[in-house]
Order: sequence, then C-alpha cells, then structure tokens
Amino acid sequence: MKDTKFSIAIHILSIIALNPNPVNSVEIAKSVGTNPSYIRKIMSLLKDLKDGGEIVSLKGMPNREFAKEMNMGLAKELLFNVAARKIEKEAKKRNQNYHFIFVQANGQQLEEAAKILEKNQIHPLIGNQYSLTEVNAALADVAHRKSLGKVIINF
Repeated sequence: MKDTKFSIAIHILSIIALNPNPVNSVEIAKSVGTNPSYIRKIMSLLKDLKDGGEIVSLKGMPNREFAKEMNMGLAKELLFNVAARKIEKEAKKRNQNYHFIFVQANGQQLEEAAKILEKNQIHPLIGNQYSLTEVNAALADVAHRKSLGKVIINF
C-alpha cells in the first residue's frame, strides 16, 4: 500500500478497535474525510496483507508492548493492552504482529525513517498547493478536509 492508503488503513483499524459497536464505511469515511467506497477498497486491501506480516503504526493505538518498551509502568501496560486488543486480535487472526512506534523529533530517528521510506519507495500523496498569500484558503482546506493528501504552502 502506498501514499495515504497505509495511514487510512491504520485509521480504519484504530476506529474498529476503539468502537465497542460495529462501524460502517460511511462512519469511517466521515472521520477520514473521504468517500465510503474508498474505505471499502482499503478494507479489502487489509485482508490482503501478507500472512505473518508486520503492521507498524505511527498514529494508531499504543499497545502493551509499546508501554513496556517505554517503561511506562504496569497501569499503562494494562490500559494500552485493553485499548489495542481488537487491533491485535484482528492481526493475530491473520498471523500478523501489530507494533506502535512513537516518533520523536530527533535526527537519528528521522534518518532511519527516511531510509525506510526511500527503500520502500513510499511517497506522500500531494494534495492542493497554495501560495503564501493563500494561507487562509490552505488552512480552510485542511479544516474542511477538502484535499486528499498533504496540503502544501509554497514560499
């Protein structure tokens, strides 16, 4: 999965995990800012993840493994264990592993992330572009989720 498909897939998994009741593609599409048919397409791609693969999230739900690695203590381990239970259960059904990564703004971590993105040829989807004088329109675009992809302000 390339571009925004990966982040939307993680978003879908997070919504499913956080909602005690079933959710449909219309509800998910509203939260992502896209149409329901696109959500159904992404959901079908999730079924095609390689058996035994790894699901790595930068924005999804932290899990117990993450709390242990960050030395957050037993209370947060238990909390994150419950919070990520549905995502991990779904991954386990497919013989996959779910990992949450907390990204900090440091040079070494950014270099590693850049290498992974370059190696896997992952490129962000570029949405609408604006000049500096159109900054209000760009902010409105983001607020109303009118652009699919990254909103760019050119200087």
